[in-house]
Amino acid sequence: MKVVMASPKFPPAPGGAEKYIGHVAAGLVLRGHSVKALATEYEQHLRFTLLPDDIPRREERDGVIVVRDRSIIWKRYGVFITPAMITRTLSTSADVVFAVGLAYWPALAGTIGARLSGKKLVLLPNFQFGGAPFHKAWRKILGPLIRRADAAVFYSEFERDLMKSDGHVPEISVIAPPGVSPLFFQDLPPRNVLARYGVGGRPVVLSVGRVDEGKRLDILIRAAPIVIGSVPDAAFVVAGPDFGHTATLKELAIE
Repeated sequence: MKVVMASPKFPPAPGGAEKYIGHVAAGLVLRGHSVKALATEYEQHLRFTLLPDDIPRREERDGVIVVRDRSIIWKRYGVFITPAMITRTLSTSADVVFAVGLAYWPALAGTIGARLSGKKLVLLPNFQFGGAPFHKAWRKILGPLIRRADAAVFYSEFERDLMKSDGHVPEISVIAPPGVSPLFFQDLPPRNVLARYGVGGRPVVLSVGRVDEGKRLDILIRAAPIVIGSVPDAAFVVAGPDFGHTATLKELAIE
């Protein structure tokens, strides 16, 4: 089977969704399928920061052909449009199109390309429809197309239920949770990280992931007094690589 994927980003661009998409693509290759991934040049698409120059715009990664194209930016709404994704989806010899990330252009580009070329359409929603006017308009555009998708792959039942409440779940849907290999941890020295930071034995609210403005960790910190009001010895731990937001969160925590 030949597969073309339209995605906002692709590894080595950072992020859990990006790792997931990379693993799905590589897994399809391991099963004997041919995969081409169409993505943008962004490292962080919400800030429109580009991947380093040493990352090829066209490469083979884990058996996947990756093509990264330039985008047109509408900064006011944090929107990007990558016109080449539609033409590449149309021109690529493929049986199936994977459209990734409903809140962004690649999902629409992949969907249009699939429908115009007669290819099967599979959604990987990374469901993010919001209530802002732009997202309401985006939902009206994508909604009718999404309902006619051939299948969808969800991270979790929760994500599938969100889509279902919005009326957009295709008849065929599969839940494929992100996996974590124990091999990553087998050589780590035994240690109690929580004890190291003086919170061992206490109730802990733990956040693991990029320390990035888009993750809205400010909401977690602002909620801390409410939690501590009910659980006085509760501790809050934020762990992950800094993407320019740690200093802001520290100032907010001090306040």
